[in-house]
Parts: sequence; structure tokens; C-alpha cells
Amino acid sequence: MRKWYSLIDKIYSLENLRRAYRHVRSNDGAPGVDGETAAEFGENLEAKLQQVQLELSGGTYRQVR
Repeated sequence: MRKWYSLIDKIYSLENLRRAYRHVRSNDGAPGVDGETAAEFGENLEAKLQQVQLELSGGTYRQVR
């Protein structure tokens, strides 16, 4: 019998969130709907990534509009 594992825990792993941030930053990504630039998000990066991870893992993440 095969076990199937959820991929969501890999999506919100801190290493993958860091990799995604570096990718956006290297591509000069545009600000999100909240108007925050990649450079601004990078200030206190680890704390912000941990907050995003917490919200994603807890199902409480909501896109700011």
C-alpha cells in the first residue's frame, strides 16, 4: 500500500519561503496587493517569514486587499 503525503508542509517550510523570497527579489518583483516591496519585506525577513509560515500552517493566512 502506498502512502500519500501532503505537499503543503513543504510549501510553507522556512527554507522554501526563503528560496521564494530570494527568487522574487532577484527578479525585482513588483509590490503585492498590500503595496509592500520585496526590499521592504526583506527588512526583518526571518520574523516575517516565520509569521507567513505560522499563518499558512494554521490556515489563517489572508491576502491583504
